[in-house]
Amino acid sequence: MALRLFGTMALAFAVLAGCKTEGKETPPDERRIDLHITKDQPAAEPVVVAEPAPRAQPAPRAVETTVRPSDGLYWTERAYPTGDKATSVVVLESGTPGEVSVGVPYDYILRVRNISTMNLENVVVVDKPRGNFALRSSVPQTQDGKELRWEIGSLRPNEAKEIKISGTAIGEGQVVHCAEVDWRSLFCSTTQVVKPGLAITKTATAATLVCDPITYTVTVANTGTGTTRNIVIDDRLPDGVETLDGKTSVRFTLPSLEPGQSKNFTWKAKAKRTGKFAGVATAKADGDLTAQSGEVETTVTRPVLVFERQGTKQTYKGKPITYDMIVKNTGDGEARDVVVSAEIPTGAKYLEASPGSVMEGSVVRWKFGTMQPGTMRTFAVKISYAEAAIVHASATASAYCAESVTVETDTQVTGVPAILLEVVDLTDPVEVGGSTTYVITATNQGSAPGTNIRIVVMLEDTMNCA
Repeated sequence: MALRLFGTMALAFAVLAGCKTEGKETPPDERRIDLHITKDQPAAEPVVVAEPAPRAQPAPRAVETTVRPSDGLYWTERAYPTGDKATSVVVLESGTPGEVSVGVPYDYILRVRNISTMNLENVVVVDKPRGNFALRSSVPQTQDGKELRWEIGSLRPNEAKEIKISGTAIGEGQVVHCAEVDWRSLFCSTTQVVKPGLAITKTATAATLVCDPITYTVTVANTGTGTTRNIVIDDRLPDGVETLDGKTSVRFTLPSLEPGQSKNFTWKAKAKRTGKFAGVATAKADGDLTAQSGEVETTVTRPVLVFERQGTKQTYKGKPITYDMIVKNTGDGEARDVVVSAEIPTGAKYLEASPGSVMEGSVVRWKFGTMQPGTMRTFAVKISYAEAAIVHASATASAYCAESVTVETDTQVTGVPAILLEVVDLTDPVEVGGSTTYVITATNQGSAPGTNIRIVVMLEDTMNCA
């Protein structure tokens, strides 16, 4: 049996779900075509009756279409991946004109927005135009083909990026733009990478007397970016130097130091002799951290006093006795608080002393302050002694950190015998042939006994001794 069709048949449909035609969403459906064939009628035009197949009421979709007067485009948006903005990550918006003319260029816009609180990476937007569409250009650029692809890159929370596409309808009918978006959401955890640091410096008294302590200070510091833990500082003292309690090394510990922090440790030591003493300090901490300070040197010196005194070796009673004195610092360290004290012997009389002296009781004292190495001071004192004797005098020079020096001087004080002879005649005048008596008196008017005294009488030629 031959079949003949009557009437015309027209059919238009959208293939992909969520695609837009003339501003309306066209969900996929099923259509049934029934052919009605009538034998009694002449074969003229085929008649096609298209009836939609019964379908269930579609579920609500998170797709909305609006027209914005500002640009005149039909805007459709969809939230991915759930369709609900409250539980989705990305919203893709599409703005297209409702109607265009064949051959006239037109623009449409795709906009992707991150509505989550995460950073999105590798964001890609794909548009698959269907129908009579020819691509002219896009910003950003893409390659013409069956699908248009834009690699957006990353999107921060609430950040949006826009794609502007320019194309031309090359024939009547419908142009369907089906867009989709893909992305990678990064779930990141951060581990802070730090580098603890360790540094140590050491300082010491540069120069000191052997009597004074040496002050040492070490400073340990964290020069890194992480906490430095379990720090140990060691300092082995130079040979000839020990702490005030007799130790030859010191150790300090520190639980931790935060980045940028430092800690000082100070102690005192004492040299057992003069000379130069050098040493370093070391530090170590967890993580095999080690550090060493630079070498520091201390010069230890001592003052040495030399006291010289010259005095009158012999004199007579009541005459001045002069003591000339010199004090020198022959050591390599400064002599501080130099004092010279000269004792006035018992029974002696103080006459005078060099300027700067102070009489304190029976002591004449000079205070010279500080004497540098190689310097000296001269001074003198005068006394007298009224009796014949050996006068014993002493003087002492002292200074801080120097051994005291005492000098002693003996002076022989003697007297001078002075014999006065007086001759007196008892009878005067005397007749020739007469006699008279002479009384001779010898008197010692000096300060010393006269010994071996002889009196010799010499008479004139006209006289003789009876």
